[in-house]
Amino acid sequence: MFFKLSAPHVSIREYMYEGNVITMPIVLLIAVIVKLLRIPIPGSTDIPAVESLQPFRVPAEKVDPEILKAITDLDLQVHELGFTRIDLIGINDRQNNTRYGGAAYRSADGDSVAWIRYRLWPNLERRNKYARLALTSLGPAGEIILTTAATRDLLDPPDWHVEYHPKVDANQLRDLHQQHVRRVLGSARPMIAGDTESAFDLLEHTHREFVEFQLDRGVFVRATPSSTTPSSVTPHAVSSDMAATTIASSAEDDVVVAELVEEAERVEEFVDGDDAAVQTPPVDETLPIIEAVRKQETKQSGWLTKLLILAVSIGLFIGLGAWQWELELVLILVPILLVHELGHYVAMKAFGYKNIHMFFIPLLGAAVSGRHYRVSGWKKSIVALAGPLPSIVLGLVLGGVGFWFENEWCAKGAVITLILNVLNLAPFLPLDGGQVAHVTLFSRSKVIDLLFRIGTITILMLVAWLLEAKLLFGIGIAMALGLPTVWRTMTVTESIRRRDLPEPDNDRMPEEAIRVIADEIQRANLPTQSTSTLAKLTLSVYENVIARPPSWPATVGIWALYFAGLFVGVIGMFAITLATVGGGMFDDFPEFETHYERVETEDGQFRLGKPNADPKKTKLDLLAWRFADVDTATLAYDELVETTDDSVARLGDFVFTSTVVDSAEVEVIDGDFGEDFETFAENDPRLDLLRGARWRRSFFGTQPQLIVVVSAEQANDLIRATESIPYNIGDSVAIAPWTPKIQATEAQRQLQAKLLVLQGKSDPLPWEHAPPPDRDDSTDEDETMGFRNQMRQSAERFEQIQRNRLDWIGEQAESSEGTTRQLYNAFLDFESESTAWRQDERPYEQKGPPPTLPDYLMPLLPELGYLHPNHPLRATSVNVDAYQWTPDAADTAFAETFPLEQDGRSRVYLQLTPTRDAAAAYATVHAWLKNQGIETVVWSYETVVE
Repeated sequence: MFFKLSAPHVSIREYMYEGNVITMPIVLLIAVIVKLLRIPIPGSTDIPAVESLQPFRVPAEKVDPEILKAITDLDLQVHELGFTRIDLIGINDRQNNTRYGGAAYRSADGDSVAWIRYRLWPNLERRNKYARLALTSLGPAGEIILTTAATRDLLDPPDWHVEYHPKVDANQLRDLHQQHVRRVLGSARPMIAGDTESAFDLLEHTHREFVEFQLDRGVFVRATPSSTTPSSVTPHAVSSDMAATTIASSAEDDVVVAELVEEAERVEEFVDGDDAAVQTPPVDETLPIIEAVRKQETKQSGWLTKLLILAVSIGLFIGLGAWQWELELVLILVPILLVHELGHYVAMKAFGYKNIHMFFIPLLGAAVSGRHYRVSGWKKSIVALAGPLPSIVLGLVLGGVGFWFENEWCAKGAVITLILNVLNLAPFLPLDGGQVAHVTLFSRSKVIDLLFRIGTITILMLVAWLLEAKLLFGIGIAMALGLPTVWRTMTVTESIRRRDLPEPDNDRMPEEAIRVIADEIQRANLPTQSTSTLAKLTLSVYENVIARPPSWPATVGIWALYFAGLFVGVIGMFAITLATVGGGMFDDFPEFETHYERVETEDGQFRLGKPNADPKKTKLDLLAWRFADVDTATLAYDELVETTDDSVARLGDFVFTSTVVDSAEVEVIDGDFGEDFETFAENDPRLDLLRGARWRRSFFGTQPQLIVVVSAEQANDLIRATESIPYNIGDSVAIAPWTPKIQATEAQRQLQAKLLVLQGKSDPLPWEHAPPPDRDDSTDEDETMGFRNQMRQSAERFEQIQRNRLDWIGEQAESSEGTTRQLYNAFLDFESESTAWRQDERPYEQKGPPPTLPDYLMPLLPELGYLHPNHPLRATSVNVDAYQWTPDAADTAFAETFPLEQDGRSRVYLQLTPTRDAAAAYATVHAWLKNQGIETVVWSYETVVE
């Protein structure tokens, strides 16, 4: 048996499971409305709302291919953990418009059951694109212990022990479940399912308990047959037909059919024995509709309710808008939209509309709603124009104020106001320009009206495609799906207009009009799920019938006003934009330009500073000064050596040092990094130590790059030198060609070359073979099976490469001796211990952290030519990437500002990444370049254009 989900019985807490920080206010609002008004909205749950899982055990060919594909990866993971599949499960729940699929599994020792679930619910398709795994065990006293990778959906039975770990992988979930079982049972063991059927019985038992708990709460509701007796005829007249009708409509459920037939026979017997029943007077079918219409007519919200709706909608608009756009833009949009809608509000109030509401629509805009049955077509047009036209005038005034007083906020507000309101005049629904076009022109013929709507949808979809706007695309789809209903509604309206309906009396729809329109709506098979829906549709049709299109002279006047406002808005928009944006008022995003400083390497001094007591306090803020001559720079160097403990270097007239800086000292505003770093450099008190400098700069966060001009042979030597350095091992670094006072020995360089291969830094790697052949997509292999085979082949290839790698390392170890053999054996030991750690099924807390490669290589660091973290030269370490650089031929700015002539030589770009001390790193690289015979280095850096 399938059960229906009763949304009003779902708790507020359960609704909040579906929300996040951004959407939680919306979810909360929906939940309160649903529970207060008891609205039966459609729903779906992760656990299938069925009485038993047993009837849904199906072979693979009966399961939806999309579901099979979705669970494939998780299915492989569960099998790798030693679980055995019991059966596949496939459920098509038409009651809740949901399809379920998955599989049940038994663990190798039988102490737990796994259930992979995958749900396809159209209303929430995006959130269900992954399979969920749940592990269940049963304690000796009947305790149900559940650990699941799903998100919380509904409340669980209070005596269950449930833990949620959303989206963790199968291996982690198995460890977490074992820990969960130990916490619940202590030293006791869970019940053992001896075979697959016993394991499925455990899954069935937990499912039934969950369903019964939801039935007791009223969240799941049993389906009950509704009476088919119409209220407008006597029981005797319908009794003989009721059974046949019921049988025809419920042939799928023999039990329900039998009960209804038996009930019909009892009614017929009763009527035959009592003639009074035959004389029961007929009931007027339209009375409930009339009552519903009267309820809609008298519905009137108080001022407090209207203000609350407006305030809440503005809050949601700001919250979601700030999540999607810039907060500044959202804060500008709110008053613009408020003024626009206020124009509509005032016009509707002036024309006698009732129950007027103003509200914002998150991510879309704002709207005003109201009711009036006597309003004419020309008044509707004026109401539509009352929003954009006054706003265009206000935008012009605001633009003038912004331009005259050079107020950026006013100028921005003016431009955005004009753009939004000019676009709002576009003749497409649901914009105000579309409303004017519909009321004055297209509403005169249902065929023209339909073509107008189709054109609107086409343009909307085209714009959504060009802008990649999914929200607009969704609106276009919804409008397209509603076209059949709109066509039938227009047909009803056109048919009613041919009749002589009475005018409204005291803003009340006459009963005769209600009966006529309701009858036409029902004959047209318009969607009316309830009497309330039918009443609203009846009022809407009546309003369209009464509001006839304006006369042709009035139509011409309305369009003259429309085009005048559009013309003024477009001209004003361009004028203010040119006056403000063109005048530089909106230059928020600074432009950057590249500067080049020429530094000679011949004359230099360097003092290595004291390391910081805290190894995490790296001195990566590079400060640089340039003086008028070498003598002044030498004095500045001496002063820095005496007054600071930092590394200090001098290169000709150029002095630089480095120090610790906390990133909290720099306040970044609006992501404008360049300008903020400039401000930081200007305000840094360290820059005032040497006032004689004619140029100074702090490079915190934006390290300069080095460019050298060398011969092609020398360029290749530089690049090879940077590529020959192996990766760091822990916090130890290899001795590099630029490391001062020490050089790697020939034996160390040979070991480093072998280490480069083991680290995968050489190309090609000796243990890799040719790449796998391309997959032949022309085969008729089943898509799901093909996917699984492809994944299996990929995994097998990876495992084969790993085996080849270990075999190769083993062969090298056997054919080597001394430190070389120790190096290969260290990698083999590390791989062996890592494999054992991964295969250890104990929880992480028991088996401890995984092994790391530095632990095995630490004894070999001196032989490998690595500097220990406490080595005094460790501060000079720097990662250097070098590559030849050819500037764009069209870059005239580079040719004009670069201070060196190329003369047929190569430019080499050196990107330096200091690891401990920026000044020490740059000084050692400069010294290395000098030793290579390079006399001049160009520093390249960017700065903000003033």
